[in-house]
Amino acid sequence: MRSAEKGNAEQTKQVELVAEPRSEGEIGKRRARRLRRQGYVTAVVYGRSINSIPIKIKAIDIKRAFGGLPKIGAEAILRLKTEDGEQLLKTVVKEFQVDPLSLQLLSVDFHAYES
Repeated sequence: MRSAEKGNAEQTKQVELVAEPRSEGEIGKRRARRLRRQGYVTAVVYGRSINSIPIKIKAIDIKRAFGGLPKIGAEAILRLKTEDGEQLLKTVVKEFQVDPLSLQLLSVDFHAYES
C-alpha cells in the first residue's frame, strides 16, 4: 500500500467514544480544571440539527481511540449517555486544544453530521 493510501485509510477509520453530558455545575474554567484532574477531557458537540452540548470524555479513552491526540477531521461516533438512555452521534473532530508545556489534551470540539 502506498503511503498516500495508507494516510487516507487512517483518516477514514471511525472510533467510538463514550461521553457524558456535563451538568450546569461542571461548566466553567475552574470546573473544567477539576474535571481534568479527575481524568476527563471537556468537549462540545455542535451541529446544524442540534444545539451545542457540553460533554466530558475520559482522557484515557480518547488516547486509546486515537492513538494519542485526535486528528482534525477524524470521524468519531459518540455514545452519549443521558438520563433518557443512550444517543449515538456521528461526529468529526473540528478542533482540539493542548497545553503547550505538558502536552495534556484540554478540550475537543466535535461537529455532528447526519448520514
